[in-house]
Amino acid sequence: MASEFEACTDTLRKQSRPFYRLWSVAPALAQPKLAAYLALICELQRIPDLVKEPLMGDIRFAWWREAFDDLKAGTIRQHPVLQAIAKAGFDTDSMSSIEAIIHHSEEMWQRDSTDALDLIDSIEKSAALRFGPLATLLGHGGDDHPTAAAAIGRSFMLTALLVALRAETPAEASTNSTQHQLIERIQSANARFNASEAATRRALRPLLVVLAGQGAKLAGRMPSPLFEPVDAFWRLVRARA
Repeated sequence: MASEFEACTDTLRKQSRPFYRLWSVAPALAQPKLAAYLALICELQRIPDLVKEPLMGDIRFAWWREAFDDLKAGTIRQHPVLQAIAKAGFDTDSMSSIEAIIHHSEEMWQRDSTDALDLIDSIEKSAALRFGPLATLLGHGGDDHPTAAAAIGRSFMLTALLVALRAETPAEASTNSTQHQLIERIQSANARFNASEAATRRALRPLLVVLAGQGAKLAGRMPSPLFEPVDAFWRLVRARA
């Protein structure tokens, strides 16, 4: 494996154990593209933890946006993730997906709304942008595959948000409108995933293996009976995977 791809897998290993595990269980032919794609997401999502001033975050996100524009124009900056993207051979749709992720990550950073539902909408969009393309990158481009991957990704990221909000605001979901809305969104995503064909779920098995384990751990932190459907979904996905 070329050095830039090794650098990407090292980023996954250090920054995201779930992403690293997904890369490790994926088919060998899919691993180079996955390494580059997932490492980019890691680089973007760690920016808020690296900066102390909003302006510095603006500069970092702008750098990635401009660097990707340069890459599309044929100029590759000296960064292993960008070099890996350039060498991985992404198709036009995948490159458009990467560009959308960069732009949405910057929008998420710049959002100044304190509305909880606006945050939920942004998380859902982020999940769809990140997880939908994984179906194609795993080597399965069926019509239903990206939709199912996006649905399970939405469920996972919303479950993580629910756990975080639950820790900050321990009121029962029955008296907490935000938690109630989140549960409804999670159940909607779960229903969409459950509607996918068995062949689609088999094709997405590497993704399901990773997310099911993480999702079950997250759901297990919510003891309230109101969260039981969320917990039951992840236990079912884990059993099927």
